[in-house]
Order: sequence, then structure tokens, then C-alpha cells
Amino acid sequence: MTKRQKAFTLDKQWAFVIWFTMAIQGIMLSIAFTMAAFLVRSLYPNREEGQLGWLIGLLAATFPCAQFLTAYVWGLLSDRYGRRPVLMIGILTSALSTLAFGLSTTFAMALATRFIGGFFNGVGVAMQAICAEAWGDDSTSAAKALGLMSLGWTMGSTLGPAFGGALSEPCTAFGSDFLLCGSGQLFHSRPYALACIAASSLATLSLLGCAWLLPETRPQEAPCRLSDTSASSERSSSHALNGRQHDQGVQMAARHSHNKKDPWYRQWQVVLPVLLYGMLVFICNFLEELTPIFASAAPGQGGLGLSFAQLAWPLSVASGLLIPCTLYAYPLLQEKEKHSEWHDRSIFLKWQTSI
Repeated sequence: MTKRQKAFTLDKQWAFVIWFTMAIQGIMLSIAFTMAAFLVRSLYPNREEGQLGWLIGLLAATFPCAQFLTAYVWGLLSDRYGRRPVLMIGILTSALSTLAFGLSTTFAMALATRFIGGFFNGVGVAMQAICAEAWGDDSTSAAKALGLMSLGWTMGSTLGPAFGGALSEPCTAFGSDFLLCGSGQLFHSRPYALACIAASSLATLSLLGCAWLLPETRPQEAPCRLSDTSASSERSSSHALNGRQHDQGVQMAARHSHNKKDPWYRQWQVVLPVLLYGMLVFICNFLEELTPIFASAAPGQGGLGLSFAQLAWPLSVASGLLIPCTLYAYPLLQEKEKHSEWHDRSIFLKWQTSI
């Protein structure tokens, strides 16, 4: 372990900031995913179910599509300018875009806020790089740091619907005497604003915590140029895609590659896990968006006719199993088995359970 890495310890403050930041990111994403179905239905009450499904899917897909366009670029920018600036920009943009989403009065406005939120969000890339560089040679601390990232995201994404459901439509849930629930007032005309305001406020707290506590871990050698794809790919792909600087898969790719300067998209050891993980995310997102569409549809249209508050709590049940598995099982398995083996097994199990 180098002198630089010995200076880093996974203390409680760092652990909390990592967990809290990823939890809030998960909350904001899952709130918007679930809220999209109900927001579109309120904007277009007379549209047919087929048209509504298309609009809901478009709104839900805008954020990850925009994020896909810029994720690699944010990795390059973090190599050049540092991890903290990318992290700060991502958190701030996600907070503002979530707030604007809750205040949306038109479909175009909601679509624009989701696109901007995804386009400028490099939080995951920067946070994984920080964890990899701060504790890359300490397998135990690295496993805990990455486990906390996964734990925070899991808790946020599974508890997010419950969080949003509890704060959505406050004038209906708490009565017309509730704050700003009079005719024409904020929460009466924008029933999902309170949940988005609360989520944005928590994101602001995570921004302050990251700015105050998390260090800059970018290697101090001359930063790569954005045009230098070969140099940047070694760092960005290993940090952003695999999550650890010295992951065994990246090391194997470096040893067996015929040309060490090959960009990441020509290395099957990198491309294959990315494709498999993409398939896994596709399945998860498909199910997460199909459920609100089905549940919010009227019984006469084959749905359940549930409100956001009624649907929110059942969607959060999965956290009861995911949280202990992420907190206790992941670090133990990571120390005993190869990453690639558990990666393959997890994808296979997810595929089977989804079917």
C-alpha cells in the first residue's frame, strides 16, 4: 500500500457520506420513476391507455438515456479535473432537476427536467472512482466502501417510492388545512411538489457533506487529455465500469490484451460485463416502470386503480431483503470469491427470478 493510500481510512464520517449520497440519489431516481405514471395521467386524463403508456415510458427513459450519453464523458472529465467537481455538479444538478420535476405543469417541462438531470449526473462515476482510489489496495476497506455505495443505492431506490408516496398529494392525505393546500396554492395545483422539495433538500445536505468531508483522490500525475482515448480508457473504464482500480478482471485484460493501448470497447473482458450488466438493468427498469403503469390504470382498463400513496409501500417491501444482503453478504463473498464468478451468478439468478 502506498503512503498516499495509507492516509485514507474508512472512518464513520466518510462511510456515512458515501451511504447518504447514494441513498439520496436512489430516492430521487425511484421517486421520479414511480411518479411518472401518475403525473402523466394527471396531465392527460382523457388519453387512451396505449398513448399514456408510451408517454410514461418516454418520461421514465429520458433520465437514463441522457445519462448514457454523458457517463463516459464524465469519467474523462473526472480524470482531468478531479472527482470532487464532477461529484458536486452531479449532486447539484440532480437536486435542481428533481425540484423542477415536482413543479412541472406540462409534459415538455417534465421531460426537460429529467433530461437535464441525467445529462449532468456523473455521481456514480465519481463516487466509484473515489472508493477505488482511496482504498484500492485495501481489499477489506474497498469492499466496505463499495458495499456502502450499493447499500445506499439499494435503500434509496427501494424506500424512495414510500418516501414519495408519504409526501405526495398532501392536500388529499392531510386535508385542505395543510400548508399551501388552499385553492390555487402550490400543493393544491402541484400535488407532487412536496416530495420533490424534500428529496432536493436532502440532496443539498449530501452536497454539503461531500464538499466538507470527501477528499480529492485523483492521481497527481499529469491529467489525461480528453482526446487521449487510450490513456483515459484504462482509468475511466476500470474505475467507472468495474468499480475498483485493481479489479481482477481489469488486470487480466491488461495481461492478455495483444495491444495494451487498445481502447476499452475493443477489450472483451470489459465489453462483456458491460453488456451483461446492461441486460440486467434493462430487466430491472422494465419491471420497475411496468408496475406503476399497471397499478395506476383503472380497473376497467385492466389495472388496479391505485393511488401513488397506495402503491408506494408495496414497492418498498424489497428493501427488507436487499439491505441485509448488501450490508453483510456482499463484503464476505467479495473476500472469498472472485468478482467475476459472483457477477455471473447474480445475473443468472436475476434473469431466472424476473422470468
